[in-house]
Amino acid sequence: MKKEYMRIFIISVINLVCAGVFFGALDSLELRDKVYNDPTLSVLVGGSFSITMAVIALLLYKFLDKKPLHTLGFSFSKTDGLFSVLMSIGILLFHWLLIIGLEKSGFLTITYDADYVSAHHYVLILPFFFSWIVAALHEEVSNRAYIYANMRHLKIMTMLITSSLLFAVLHVFKGLNLYSFILLFVNGILFMYLYVRSGNVWVGTLIHSAMNFSNSFFLNDNPSSKLSLFLLKDIQAAKAVPLLLGFQIALPIFIFVMIQIVYKKKQTTNSSFTNEQSI
Repeated sequence: MKKEYMRIFIISVINLVCAGVFFGALDSLELRDKVYNDPTLSVLVGGSFSITMAVIALLLYKFLDKKPLHTLGFSFSKTDGLFSVLMSIGILLFHWLLIIGLEKSGFLTITYDADYVSAHHYVLILPFFFSWIVAALHEEVSNRAYIYANMRHLKIMTMLITSSLLFAVLHVFKGLNLYSFILLFVNGILFMYLYVRSGNVWVGTLIHSAMNFSNSFFLNDNPSSKLSLFLLKDIQAAKAVPLLLGFQIALPIFIFVMIQIVYKKKQTTNSSFTNEQSI
């Protein structure tokens, strides 16, 4: 058991150190806002960092854990594909309906960001979305698949809570407050459970990327970034913020229910699973 905990410690330290160096370098060079506001830089810089971190996790699994990479779960069934696509579309739709509903209720004002689709920006929409997929892949490999491979001996609830706390803490260099910590913890539980039930890295990656994409493009979760299709203004915080928080907690609960329905009959034949782990 000590080896498993040591491997978790090693990958966590690597993630923290690399993130600290990466964001520290951006801040020292005063490039963080520029990267956030330039689609090209966001794709190149952010995408390169995510790919590097995903490769590090895979190399650790292969040479430190000494296990074949396919056991992390990179196969993709029709059920996985259909579930990923429907959930991703649903996430985009629900976020759009949310801000429209909040505007109609007078809780905030929406301004369409015409600058985003002007000039060269719209051309970069696909590679920009690709960078979201790469970022999600990094977290699903490092914080889900690798962590689960070394925590599978724990009871399911212990593993979910521990891994989700770790997932939230690892975002410290991106800016961590109580609001973001709660959301990261809730989503950490969701995506780890999705990985446990599906046994597939790609399912969580696609849904995770749709979630991040929606938060940025619809909710503009990074105020310093102008890479948003909608700019939210005049927010009545006392009314809108609790509703936004409620939505961002209710959505993972909805996805959790759908996981239960879709993967209810799936047998635990994948080598990553243990029979006693069920909820």
